[in-house]
Amino acid sequence: MNSVDPDLLLNPAAHYFHQHGKEHRWQPVTGARLNSLLAGPNPPLYRTVLAQAEAYDENKAALFSGPLYIDLDVSENMGGTETAIQQANQLLGKLVVLGVNLNQIRIFASGGKGFHIEIPTAIFTLGLTPSSALPAIYKELVHQAEMYVDGLDPRVYSSQRGRMWRIANVERENGRFKVPVSPDQVRGMTADDYKWLTSEPQPWPRLSPPEYCLNLGVAMQIASDKIAAVRSRAVHAPKAATAVKARFGGNFPPSLQGLLQGRFDSPVGWNQICVQIAATARACGLSLNDLIRQAGPLIEKHRGDGSRYRTARERTEELKHQYECTNYAFSVGGLRSILPRGINTRDLVGL
Repeated sequence: MNSVDPDLLLNPAAHYFHQHGKEHRWQPVTGARLNSLLAGPNPPLYRTVLAQAEAYDENKAALFSGPLYIDLDVSENMGGTETAIQQANQLLGKLVVLGVNLNQIRIFASGGKGFHIEIPTAIFTLGLTPSSALPAIYKELVHQAEMYVDGLDPRVYSSQRGRMWRIANVERENGRFKVPVSPDQVRGMTADDYKWLTSEPQPWPRLSPPEYCLNLGVAMQIASDKIAAVRSRAVHAPKAATAVKARFGGNFPPSLQGLLQGRFDSPVGWNQICVQIAATARACGLSLNDLIRQAGPLIEKHRGDGSRYRTARERTEELKHQYECTNYAFSVGGLRSILPRGINTRDLVGL
């Protein structure tokens, strides 16, 4: 079994690869040359999942193109392989509800603790122009299309040279293989099946030609518009994010602490609360653990929002998502919008 996906046409633009592992130097390569390497006797271990319009230059924003990619990575304390299989099936179910034909997407058992999924761009766009914002757009698309499941790793939506993607049917450091699998294999998979499948290279299930999915396409347009708006605000925004960190020294502003501690209710819904709290936490330099700890009373106390955020766990996951996955910048107006009228916000004056 070789490492060439018969249904993948690699973009002729620049890719990068690691021949022997992440500790080695990145090497630039064209799509055609990369295909030759994958078909050869000594394929590399990693390549960038997205292509770039030109060779990487740290002084310029890279222009990316390529499939929507998803990494499910479930740690042992979250349940390991069995939980990963459950979450993969949950994600595939979400795609079916959106109208995606699962026979048109590429699914991999990673050989570690999870799965990788690639969704061709033709399924969610009628034409994709290379963009420096594409990783951020994909991060937002996962949220807009409600594809988020436990174990989905938002850290893979990174820029610079791009996200390194383990190559299929090449032996891993643990002696196992990342292997292509079919939707039917995932549906009936057990932890023993996963172990057996990833013990050796596997054949490539043939894909059906991609067809445009309206629901996913609409989500992609919303995600693109949101990231464009965020970037526009960031360019024109005042230096509030820098000022708030300098003023409060890594702590939340006092006016927000009352909400976090559950001393009063917010006039808006949980999603909007999370957007503003997460943006403030990032601006103040707080870690995700600090955020979740300090917001504990609010998470427990909040009520409302219909059926979306009924439990503390659902509210916690949304707050984590906004911290890790969205790109909204801190603003004084945004923070004030989640506080009830009459709350003293003199601590925000001048930011």
